[in-house]
Amino acid sequence: MRYQFNNLFRDKISTGIDIRNIEPCELADNITEDEIIIVSNCYFLSSIYTGGENPVFYDKTAAEVLHNKILINDYINEDVSHNYLMCAIGYSNSLAQKLKQIFKDNFKVVLSFDDEFYTVFFYKTRPLEIYLDEDLNKYKLEAILTIDTALKDQNEFSLTNLNQ
Repeated sequence: MRYQFNNLFRDKISTGIDIRNIEPCELADNITEDEIIIVSNCYFLSSIYTGGENPVFYDKTAAEVLHNKILINDYINEDVSHNYLMCAIGYSNSLAQKLKQIFKDNFKVVLSFDDEFYTVFFYKTRPLEIYLDEDLNKYKLEAILTIDTALKDQNEFSLTNLNQ
């Protein structure tokens, strides 16, 4: 898998942390064990999909992004002290691994966060449907991490190297 992130993301993470190996923390509602369903050639988490049985999606990528948004803040128990960012990274890793193991298609898992909310979503990569700009530094208001299930890491992985 290939990890990419913008400068805002790099600035929020301590140097020396290998984000590829962060394990998911315990999240409420078993969101980590959620089934992925296919509806009209789109991929969705079954517990949060609300689009009906036979919808028509003109932009499949946009539909997946809309229906697959997971606000990590909503799934962390309030009574437990967690590092929300580490939980969000861990969940992103586990979701990317699940997609890669179950499906032959290529997916992108995206983690974005501002100073308050940690949001994870995923979509199948399609040649004619682009969701994010390749230059993640164009996103100035939120830190972004993307995990591409189709691409392999290069020889070295570093939080300071945005081209990996």
